[in-house]
Amino acid sequence: LTVNSKGTVDPPPPAEPKAPVDELTAKLPRLHDGPWAEEITLNAPLAEGGTAVVSLATQASLSREVVVKELKPDESSPRAAIELLQEGYVLGALQHPNVVPAHLVGSDAQGNPMLVLKRVEGTQWRNYVGDGEPLDAQDESADPLVWNLGILMQVCNALHYAHSQGIIHRDIKPENVMIGEFGEVYLMDWGLAVSLRKRRAGKIPLARDIRHIVGTPEYMAPEMALADAAHIDERTDVYLLGACLHELLAGYPPHDAETLTESLHMAFRAEPHTYGDDVPAELADICRRAMSPLSADRYESVSAMRDALTDFVKHRGSTRLSDE
Repeated sequence: LTVNSKGTVDPPPPAEPKAPVDELTAKLPRLHDGPWAEEITLNAPLAEGGTAVVSLATQASLSREVVVKELKPDESSPRAAIELLQEGYVLGALQHPNVVPAHLVGSDAQGNPMLVLKRVEGTQWRNYVGDGEPLDAQDESADPLVWNLGILMQVCNALHYAHSQGIIHRDIKPENVMIGEFGEVYLMDWGLAVSLRKRRAGKIPLARDIRHIVGTPEYMAPEMALADAAHIDERTDVYLLGACLHELLAGYPPHDAETLTESLHMAFRAEPHTYGDDVPAELADICRRAMSPLSADRYESVSAMRDALTDFVKHRGSTRLSDE
């Protein structure tokens, strides 16, 4: 298993594509010359990944800043190009306020794909979650628990839409959620997404073809630790949402361990967690149900889990007053 700098188990390199990449990109606008050459102007690099670099750019026709993701010159390969194209296909299929929009897919001078995306400025949800201390469920002034539950419910909204399109995320965690300056919430990093629909075959990897362990072990559902393609579906994402909720309540991920092997064993066993008296019993029950070892025992959908969280927030004050 290969773990990247974000703590995610990477999939093995995909098989070489049957169709040459230049055939797949032949109909894409060429962003380095012709009529599109002045439309997108690359500026300063913002970040680098394993095979790609993300740069700030200017879109001339709308006079706005965008972001361009392209392959590094020394990492250009048919496999990397296919992966970048697949990411574009996923984002293109998801038109939702909680998903970063893809504006355009084009090609560079070498025929490799280039993704033009909305520029997102903000802070990772990670900065607000999990420093070894649970959120204070009794803090009535700032109420950080309710604020973070609101973020989680917006992530539910993104996933509800993705699931309606037959797409499963598979890597939900605080690092992959961005919170904008004006309260925008984006579920990021759809690189491990798979489709449940055969019609997307060739553009987005199919869940039924999963053969390897991928994802973030500290949050991983049991079926992910087994690479069990037959049981990876919408309820896999429900488990990952429950894992994020667990971190809100406990201060650490559910499969927090010293080694990768130990984390995977914890994910495989998926033993129920206990919480302190300061955690509302109703919220603890929501978390345990979402993280049930058997997918059939989890919430039937992310919308059902979101509704349970909404109900908790609505009557939280009344419940506390009644208890007192």
